[in-house]
Amino acid sequence: MKQPRIPFNLADALACAEASQAAYAAQPDFSSPLMHALVQSRSAGATALLAFRGTKNPVDLRTDAEGWRVCVAAGEVHYGFWHAWESVRQQLYAWPAWSNGSPVYLAGHSLGGAVAQLCAWAMVREGRTAGPVRVYTVGSPRVGDRKWADHYNLLLGDATWQVINQVDAVPRMPGAFAGFHRAGRTAHLSATGRILLEPKLLRATAMDVAAAAYDLRHFRLGCLADHAVQDYVGRLRMALQKALL
Repeated sequence: MKQPRIPFNLADALACAEASQAAYAAQPDFSSPLMHALVQSRSAGATALLAFRGTKNPVDLRTDAEGWRVCVAAGEVHYGFWHAWESVRQQLYAWPAWSNGSPVYLAGHSLGGAVAQLCAWAMVREGRTAGPVRVYTVGSPRVGDRKWADHYNLLLGDATWQVINQVDAVPRMPGAFAGFHRAGRTAHLSATGRILLEPKLLRATAMDVAAAAYDLRHFRLGCLADHAVQDYVGRLRMALQKALL
């Protein structure tokens, strides 16, 4: 079932980024040797937030490196990301939040963002969700080929926001030259907490050039530094504070 279109919500994006950060340290609610996931309450109601942990240990690095593609129901996806999702799939099938009709937020940073997309796609495609699914990732790599991304977008493209912090290299990987394409919509985040939603190519390129120039002046390797989950959280907090002024 196609998920309804949702506008970008800064408070939701920040909550998902904070949960993604917490997933690195908190005791997981669902886990396997390949993936940990943390459940948090999104509101006073029954809305739930499920955050998948990003790369933390050598096992995760191996998962990231398993970049060959595997065939799934629609197109091909990154083998390592798919294997990580498969390792917790059966546990998540039994999660009560899918069936209570309230919105479910899926989140993750880096590797966790990739698994969040695979989880959302699988659960919606299989009709296991009674309520709407909303996806916010931070610093997520690309997951699958164009065919898979197109199928994802048919189901969840309007309900997915991928936040990209300045010149963070990970969301730009694996590249189109390797056959990978980004799914969902993008929100580009600047060092000053400015949000640029779904920018055209020239505008996004200009923003990247400005960020790269800043990094050169300050002897900063932004393509790596901008990937830190705490950087995403800090800049989204800054953006929300500015929006509330």
